[in-house]
Amino acid sequence: MDPIDISELSDILGTSDLSVIRSILEVWIETYLPRVEAISNALDARDRSLLRQAVHGAKGTALQIGARRMTKICRQIEDEVSTVPWDILAGRVREILDERSEERRVGKECRSRWSPYH
Repeated sequence: MDPIDISELSDILGTSDLSVIRSILEVWIETYLPRVEAISNALDARDRSLLRQAVHGAKGTALQIGARRMTKICRQIEDEVSTVPWDILAGRVREILDERSEERRVGKECRSRWSPYH
């Protein structure tokens, strides 16, 4: 599964204009990656409250862009943050951190593919 479903994003935006999609993805990358950093920081601090807040923000951002897998992972962590043992939560958070690398790759690919200079 692609980290970001471009056809779903086109549906969400109501356009398949590549310049619009590129602009939205660039803004999304700028706002999403700090949210993932906040998740990483909450994990390092072993702070469930901060983790819940950070995951909630990341979930909303992922949902807006059609990042289904990330939305699912965030939703699961958010639902279980108070009840699941820390080591299990940490494993799920690692999925987000791994996914972040994939989303950076997609962002670079989108910039390359849809750059007006190509």
